[in-house]
Amino acid sequence: MINSDESESHGSGTQTQRRFIGKMLDERWQASLGIGTDVKRHRKASYGKTRGEVQKKLRAAQTANDAGQLPTTTKTTGAEYLKFWMENISRAAVSTKDRYQADITKHINPVIGKVRRQQLTGLHIDSVLSKARSVELSPRSQQHIFSVLSKTLNDAVKRDLIGFNPCAKSDKPRLRKSKHTIWTADQSQAFLKHVVGHRFLALFTLAMFTGMRQGESLALFWSDIDWTKNEIQISRTLTDNKGKATIGEVPKTDAGDRAIIVPPYVMDAMDKHRGRMMMDGHPTSGENLVFCNHAGKIINRNNLFSRTFKPLCAKAGVPVLVWHEMRHTTATLLLESGIPINNVSELLGHASSVVTSRIYAHATKTGMARVTAATANLFQPIKADSPEN
Repeated sequence: MINSDESESHGSGTQTQRRFIGKMLDERWQASLGIGTDVKRHRKASYGKTRGEVQKKLRAAQTANDAGQLPTTTKTTGAEYLKFWMENISRAAVSTKDRYQADITKHINPVIGKVRRQQLTGLHIDSVLSKARSVELSPRSQQHIFSVLSKTLNDAVKRDLIGFNPCAKSDKPRLRKSKHTIWTADQSQAFLKHVVGHRFLALFTLAMFTGMRQGESLALFWSDIDWTKNEIQISRTLTDNKGKATIGEVPKTDAGDRAIIVPPYVMDAMDKHRGRMMMDGHPTSGENLVFCNHAGKIINRNNLFSRTFKPLCAKAGVPVLVWHEMRHTTATLLLESGIPINNVSELLGHASSVVTSRIYAHATKTGMARVTAATANLFQPIKADSPEN
């Protein structure tokens, strides 16, 4: 270290903070913050290209330390850091944090929990994934574990707790692209025709015509419906919190918080559903559920599938889909009919049209072929022997 130009102590008694800023031999700047007591102290170092950059990092470290948001020792183990991350850094939804915690407890801590945070390498990440494969976890579960590790360690890098993310030295598990069962347009019409008069006709119609996620439709309030504009606002979703369904979380992406224009046929089904709900004694305004069970509570998704949807599919003579495959059906039929992908992406609430394109590549190719054919019909072909003007 050369050109050290700032060194000072803050605090009194045994608890102090010592700051130091200086220029290193390789022309980088370093700022260090000594944290702890006079007897037991550790240093948090930050690096940057300019003095201003490291000063900014130093101030952030001081603020975080004052708020109790920095681990108190460089000997922090993987398990201790992950616990700290869950309690102080993660801003995930409750249900997502439950999944994180399950992966950490069952699959990550048993392998690297006792390894010091700063000693983690790509080989440690490989060991976690190898253990997951040995107990025959699915590729998707392996990806979830890798994602938890990558996210938590990225946050450690951002806070200068480690120099690099060891996940970058490991291979992300590959996920085989799953094949979905979807209905044809004729099968979709056959199902909707069969459920005319059913208590959940409006729910099924809404799903088929809008591609709305099940959690979004089951979390709808009557106040979300604008009857004059034929518009429905989607601003929350249904989630499972430790086995109990709850409402209140925002959709999974910013784009998921959206307003969609609904076809008149769907609004007509929704209006008839409103009349039926009124006859059954359920409130049909304000923050009351549009779709609920007989007691006015949140619909149990498992019961909806096994006791209602699955038998209806069988009677209608169509393949049984999982609910999300109705969403795939809607998207595929729209794209194959030539609807622009950005419009379909907006309807589905995808983060971007890139996501839609990746999921529905097969449908976009069919749709583009139809668009090309339609474009060709707009103009008369120019003959090679046409006289010049």
